Amino acid sequence: VLSGATGTVADAVAAVGDRLEAGAVLARLQQPEVDRELAVARARAARLASESADGGSGGGALAAARAAVRALDEAVSAGGLVTTPWAGVVEHLAFVEGGAVASGQPVAQIVAGSGGSVEVVAFAGPDASRGVEPGRPAFVRGPAGTAVHGASVARAGSVLPEPPSWLARVGIDDAASVSGPGRLISFAPAGAPFALPPGPCRALVVTGEQAPIRLLLPSGDG
Repeated sequence: VLSGATGTVADAVAAVGDRLEAGAVLARLQQPEVDRELAVARARAARLASESADGGSGGGALAAARAAVRALDEAVSAGGLVTTPWAGVVEHLAFVEGGAVASGQPVAQIVAGSGGSVEVVAFAGPDASRGVEPGRPAFVRGPAGTAVHGASVARAGSVLPEPPSWLARVGIDDAASVSGPGRLISFAPAGAPFALPPGPCRALVVTGEQAPIRLLLPSGDG
């Protein structure tokens, strides 16, 4: 499971051995950056309100500033939540209360139980993963003889200096293909859960689309 937010763990909700449903909260984060943004937004709203009271214009800007304060207030009240998109049993947690968590960082391993789905992850170098962003369409194929599955990029983390150690434990242990810096990418099925056996698979991500081009040659030029 990859974190979708950056912050400091304020509350470790899940524990190893817990059986969770998809969407369950693993941890709640404090987000200092959001707090700073809220302080700046409040100061701006207060300044605009003071200018408006003194007869200045800018009512639209004041309304927008107050809306920004309300949105950030709600974000702070809700707190950053780290959730699992899969149901199963927590096998490993890679965070502790008070520790820092970055967006895209692997934070937990969930073993799918009955009715759980297979997770597809990849670790790709910066060049190979250029243009790979959440929402991009993709195709996933398992070992020879298995079907090709439609998918999309669920998460694409920031560049890590080296692959996380847990990749070897789940079978991605070819040092030639995963050594050095890269991005951890996870895929979501486009429809039904992936019907793939555990083990290596291949993923193709569509990073862009080009309109077909017709080459027109003047007559007589061959």
